[in-house]
Amino acid sequence: MPVQSSAFKRIGGFDRRLRCSEDIEISYRLRKIGKALNDYRAKAYFSIRRFILSGYIETLRNYGLNTLRMHLKLLQPEYESFR
Repeated sequence: MPVQSSAFKRIGGFDRRLRCSEDIEISYRLRKIGKALNDYRAKAYFSIRRFILSGYIETLRNYGLNTLRMHLKLLQPEYESFR
């Protein structure tokens, strides 16, 4: 997902505490500050890397917790500064 650097800086960047779904979380914050365009020619690929590294149950647990945090606004991120 290409993002203008000014928009990325304005929202504070990625939340490094998230173990998964960080792309979804950042897209929610980007949509609050402006319009988003979708390129339907873009392709996404499923990666099994998280399942291999963390295990099936732990990966599903992380996805579930992050989804709840995002939707219930339980996660108040403290973003690190970046260059």
